[in-house]
Amino acid sequence: MPPEPSHAARPEERSRYELMRVKHVILSLAPIPRKLRWCGYLALIAALPAPIMLLLPADVRATFHAGDPLTVPLAVVTITGIGILSLLLGTLGLAFIGHRTAVHEGLAEPRIWTYIGLEDAFTFAAFITGALATVASVGILASGLAGTGAVVWLEGVGVQPYFSVPGLSLPPVAATVGGLVVAVTAFGSSRWVAGLDG
Repeated sequence: MPPEPSHAARPEERSRYELMRVKHVILSLAPIPRKLRWCGYLALIAALPAPIMLLLPADVRATFHAGDPLTVPLAVVTITGIGILSLLLGTLGLAFIGHRTAVHEGLAEPRIWTYIGLEDAFTFAAFITGALATVASVGILASGLAGTGAVVWLEGVGVQPYFSVPGLSLPPVAATVGGLVVAVTAFGSSRWVAGLDG
């Protein structure tokens, strides 16, 4: 794997873009290839709905979920889908910024600031919207693995892990496929962008 440029490199080894983004104190000073890997890890978490539904204890499935565990739409999986879309947006955006700043080293200062702002926006999409939606929804869906007591407790506080809203719900298998596609895209983009700096 190509070496990843470090934000701790000596000033003379940094690109103009890297130096200016450090001054800006961007949301995360991590190099773009590392951010893309993190998107991949989050996307793998987002791919867990189908395995979780298959592993639900029989008593939980009998009490709270009727039908095929992979294809019955669930409202909470829609939140996972929002997380996956946010991670995809962040992945594609960060890969674009990584490519533009690596290939075009003589960028004008206004263009650099534009890219820094875009990197902030794509970082926010991936690690705020994407991470929160993914971790929260998968955590709620996984509550059934702890047994019926955990699901009853969640329902007592107003959260229904296995509730379906017609027209607004996604099947677990859709989130799993989408998460895996985004994970492959993110890991591949990480290697590609890292190679541009090699």
